[in-house]
Amino acid sequence: MIHFRKVEAKEQRARELSELHRNLLTSFGKYAQYETELAGNSTKISGKTSSYTRYLIKMLIIAEENNLVQPSVTNIEKIYKVLKNLQQDTNFSMYNLGEKRFPNATIKCFSRYIQSDNISEVLSEKDFKEQEYADYIMNENTNTIYERPEQYKIEIIGYVRNENFAIQAKKQAHWQCEVDVNHESFISKNTSKNYTEAHHLIPMAAQKFFEHSIDIPCNIVSLCPNCHRKIHLAQDIEKQKLLSLLYNKRIGLLNKAHIHISIEQLYSFYK
Repeated sequence: MIHFRKVEAKEQRARELSELHRNLLTSFGKYAQYETELAGNSTKISGKTSSYTRYLIKMLIIAEENNLVQPSVTNIEKIYKVLKNLQQDTNFSMYNLGEKRFPNATIKCFSRYIQSDNISEVLSEKDFKEQEYADYIMNENTNTIYERPEQYKIEIIGYVRNENFAIQAKKQAHWQCEVDVNHESFISKNTSKNYTEAHHLIPMAAQKFFEHSIDIPCNIVSLCPNCHRKIHLAQDIEKQKLLSLLYNKRIGLLNKAHIHISIEQLYSFYK
């Protein structure tokens, strides 16, 4: 059974680990802020974001004190496993309540962080490590063989999607991009049609804001791969152009399905 205690941010070990994990905390903090803004909950730096990074350090200290991890561990997958071990302990629920549920929220956010495909888009160019890349190029030129990455298992809570609706949406669009029918990609091996991707106009992550299901055909649009990436990763002004176009095409059908949303609310889900 793990002994949990209140860890103060000003403790010497907290300062040491914060320095050791500075790059991880920067990356994780930016992801937490990105996720907060994506949900439309904040457009400024969120206090919750800094709380997540502090609780990550606090829980690593507790893990060290209970001999669950070697001091100064830096492997991100091992850190995640340590957090999960803490979360599964019988004393964790009381500790979590005493800390206003921040420990559990931190672990959930960290889980999403390490499995996200968009980390490179969250970080700025200044986060790029020139020396690390230079070392890689040097090793590449000497035919260095890199070990296989460590495998880890992550539990993710999401919403089940109806694949038939996605296929029907693309079929209704005649396998064309709904932004511009002239956007061609390539012929799909599976369908022998122009390849497009199904995209939920109102993101499934926003389901909690709606009483009825948003996994319905009128909320699914057919996009070419470039427009699909653009609607997720482009600058806000580019996203809004695409969203306005698609919103105007679908809002009538969404209203009939009792899904009511303003264009401003739709924008907020993509910030």
